[in-house]
Amino acid sequence: QAVKKQEAPVKKASVTEEQVQQKLGMRRQASFLRKAAILDSIGKFEGEENLPPIGESSDAGKKKKALQTRIDKELKSMIKEMLQSRDFEDETDMEPQAHEALVKAAKEVCYTRQYYDVSKDEVIYLPTVVKAILNNSLFEKADELYHEEEHEEFPEEYSIGLRKAAFARMAEEGLDYDDSDGE
Repeated sequence: QAVKKQEAPVKKASVTEEQVQQKLGMRRQASFLRKAAILDSIGKFEGEENLPPIGESSDAGKKKKALQTRIDKELKSMIKEMLQSRDFEDETDMEPQAHEALVKAAKEVCYTRQYYDVSKDEVIYLPTVVKAILNNSLFEKADELYHEEEHEEFPEEYSIGLRKAAFARMAEEGLDYDDSDGE
């Protein structure tokens, strides 16, 4: 006599359509941000919309003003962090010409590209001030502007100090260098 064992029915996890859509949205967002970071790192900007330098008149005046305020705030805090470091114990302010060149450069280099993030339904502006400091684009532009003012070159101690502050900020926020675009 063969006794048949009765198999217990397999319980299936109940997954709602909303949970599936949420998971897919998170995957799309992560994929989008990875792609944007990769394209930015190799200098290609798919779907890029070039924006005029901040401060020029355009239809998006309010957005430009908001970005300019954001740049000013971020740059001011980075300079403050730099000046509070041990390397700058004796200084309370940056050299005025260097500060002016840095601010002008930031307005031309930072947040000049935009991507639309479908999953969040928002526009993401790149590169951030931290990213522009780390990839030296901010200092290259500041050096150009500093030369226009009859000076030798942008002071190296400021470049080094701001890079240290940028790396410290990234460590604080738990970001990798490659993740810094995915704000």
